[in-house]
This record gives sequence, structure tokens and C-alpha cells, in this order.
Amino acid sequence: MRFSFHSKLALILAVAAVQAVCLSWGVFVFDAWLERSIRGTVHKQVLDDNLQTAKQMAKLIRAMGVEDPRTDLASWNRLQSTVAGISLPNDGFVCLTDAGDGRVLCHPRLKARPVFAQGTAAGRVTVNSGASAGGVPSSEALSGGQSGGRVSGGVVQTSEGLQIVAAAELPEINARVLVHQLGRGIDAAIARVVEPVRPIGLAVSLGLVALTTVGVASVVRKHENQLEAINRNLEGLVERRTNSLMKTRNGLIFGLAKLAESRDTDTGEHLERIAKYVSILARQLQENGVPLSDADIEQLALASSLHDIGKVGVPDAVLLKPGRLDPDERAVIETHAAIGGDCLRALSERLGDDDFLQAAEEIAYGHHEKWDGTGYPFQRSGEQIPLSARIVAVADVYDALRSKRPYKDGMPHEKARAILVADSGSHFDPVVVEAFLATEESFRAVQPEPQVVPPEVLAAEGQAEPVLV
Repeated sequence: MRFSFHSKLALILAVAAVQAVCLSWGVFVFDAWLERSIRGTVHKQVLDDNLQTAKQMAKLIRAMGVEDPRTDLASWNRLQSTVAGISLPNDGFVCLTDAGDGRVLCHPRLKARPVFAQGTAAGRVTVNSGASAGGVPSSEALSGGQSGGRVSGGVVQTSEGLQIVAAAELPEINARVLVHQLGRGIDAAIARVVEPVRPIGLAVSLGLVALTTVGVASVVRKHENQLEAINRNLEGLVERRTNSLMKTRNGLIFGLAKLAESRDTDTGEHLERIAKYVSILARQLQENGVPLSDADIEQLALASSLHDIGKVGVPDAVLLKPGRLDPDERAVIETHAAIGGDCLRALSERLGDDDFLQAAEEIAYGHHEKWDGTGYPFQRSGEQIPLSARIVAVADVYDALRSKRPYKDGMPHEKARAILVADSGSHFDPVVVEAFLATEESFRAVQPEPQVVPPEVLAAEGQAEPVLV
């Protein structure tokens, strides 16, 4: 089954569309996976950094030797200055909270508030459980992450969004150091890394689709060309083999026909002339509108060579008699039409349906039938007689009239023509006779004009007119 150009184009475009959808889906899936992977890795790294910072801050505060910042204003000022001076990425900060109730003791955002300098409770910000003040989560909200006795950390969801927090305990002043980095800053950094992936991935995908489509089209075309070349070679090989077989078959058929004719006096040439006459008549009928193809005409010409194959069943004494036949002899020689038809029918039944054998059978049976129903062997009339047999009847009689036999000389074309015209509508199909008249010059050219023999010579030989068998 071969596809048209439009079918192949539609198939290639459909494959390209499916590939584009699959690649685009893959890009989005990869983009989401990459974002999750980077976020998980970054969160872990930030948490580790925060834990280290919390440890270092706790160590620093111990080294400062501060007193309780709730009561010692000098200690509070040093701690406030320390936490306010620390800058962390992702809007991060460090603060100090009460280890018990979570109140904020020191925070970068409290630097400009004078009330803190007095060390009063009113100047401190209390963080209730689950709430936030200044973006600082309560100690109760801190969960998950790592735990190492005095150091812990995790991810906390607050009203300002996700935060990554690490804590280090300062039991000597009953406080806790908290190190924060805001999730929005981390997300912004991740977005800057991930965002170019999607357009680049889509562009690469479309490029791959285009290259693949061009490649597939090129491969399809290449293989198509190869298949076409193989098909041409196979067709040529099949045609050569078929022609060889047809030549062999035709040669065998013509040889068989000549074998039958060899018992007669006119060996071979009669069959060749009949084939030429049949071709001329059939071509003219084709031009006149009769539905005959070139193959039909070629087959008809070859099948005509078997028209007298039944003569193999006629005794030599009758077939080769030089004089006039008596009625009994005439009846014997007329059996050749039925003998030939029966032989070809039996062959067709053995070999199965075959157009050539069917045509040959019709010709063998019907070439001595007459248009008016007075012929033999079945006395068929008009169009009951197959067209192939009606054509061969005109060709056979014309050649018999024109040919020299032991018991007669050949007639000139004009006399043979007059006999055919006279018998049109009685012996011959008028349509076939019209085709003969339209091509009579071609008929005349097939066989040279015979020498004129005086009628008294014919009469002396006991045969005034030819015997048509």
C-alpha cells in the first residue's frame, strides 16, 4: 500500500507534533524537578550555614562575658550592637530571645528604639506562640531539622513566608541565639537559576523537532527512492520474464498450430497471413468504436492460429484430396470445427479460466458459422456467433480465396473482394465486411496478386471454384 504525498506529509507532521508535545512536557517536568531539587539542596545548605552561624554567635557572646541583658543595660547594648551589625544573605538576620517565654531581647530592627536603652519590659517585644513580631518566629514554632543538644534548626512558616532558622542555646543567661534567612530571598535566587531553563529547553526542543522532522523526511524520501528503484528493477525483471514466457508460450502455440497445418499443403504461411488479416480487421473495428483493447487484438491474432487445430482429426484421404469432395467427405471435413473446439475446451477445463484459451475455443468452434445460421457445427446466427469467430471467418475465407492450392490457383483481390461483399449479411457479419472494405489495401499488401490461370485449366482439373474449409 502506497501513501500519497499528502498522506506522508500529514504523517510526518503528526509525528513532529507528538514529539513537540512530549519534549515540551518533558521540559516542564524537568523544570519543576530542577526547582524542587535546587530548593531542597539550597535549603539544606542554608540551614547548615545558619547552624554554623548560630554556633559562632553563641561562642562570641560567651567570649564577650555579658551579663543578663534583661537587667544589665551595658550587656544589652553590646549584644544589640552585635546582632545589628551582622548581615546575612537572603534578608537574613540574627536575634536574641528569652529561652523561657520567647521574648525578643535583641533584634536588628530595635536599634533605633530608645525605649530599649532603658531596659524596661515595655521596650521588649514579646512573641506569642505561632505569631510573629518583626518577622521573628516564636520558639514554639521552631520545629524539625537537626538537633545536637544545644543547637537545632529547621524550616518555619510565618506570616512573612517561609524562613530557615537555626538556634543555639545560651543557658548561662537563659537566652537563645536565632539565625534567620527568609525563604523569599532564597526563592528569588533559585528563580534566577531556574527561569532560563524553561525557554532554553523549549527552544532546544523545537530545534530538535525541526531537525528530527527534516531528518525523518529526508530518510523517508531516501528510502522511497530506494524502494522506487527496487520496484522499477522488479517490474523490469517481471516484465522481461513475462515477455520471455509469453514468447515461449506463443512459440509453442504457433508451433502446435503449424504442426496441424503441416498435414495440409499450405504449411505455416496461411496461419501467419490469418494473424495479419485478423489484426487489420480488429484495429479497424477498434477505430469504429467496437470495445477492443490492444491486448485483446494481440490475443485474438495469436488465437486465430488455432482455428483449424481440429484438422488433426480429419483423415488424410479427405483432408488432402485434390479434387471436389463428395457429400460424405464434406461431412467428415466439417467435423474439424467441433474437434478443435472440444480439444481447446478440454484444455481450458484442465488448466482453469484463461482468456486466451477461451478466445481460441470460440474461434475454433465458430469460424465456419454463418451470419444467417446456415454454417456449422451449431448453426448459430448473427451475434450469437462470438465476434472473434466472425472476424476470423472473413480473414480465413479471404485467404482461402487468394491462396493457391493443388486443386486451384489463387484469386485476384478484386474477385475475392466481390465474393465477400456478395456474402455480407448471409455468410459474414456486415460490420466486419465494412471493416474489410475500409482496410482492403492493407489486405491486398499481405499477399501478392496470383498469376491469372485460364478458367478452362481450372475446369479441366475438375474444380471451378475453391473449397472453403
